[in-house]
Amino acid sequence: MVFKKILTIITGTIISFSANAEMRSEAFLGYNGLRFDRKVHA
Repeated sequence: MVFKKILTIITGTIISFSANAEMRSEAFLGYNGLRFDRKVHA
């Protein structure tokens, strides 16, 4: 029972961490894309 609870916490942490990493990389790529567009149009 305790082991299952620990496993659930670890799994939840990994899932939330990977989701945050994906969001961060998407935001970073979006920011780079905007800067690139400005350079091209300027």
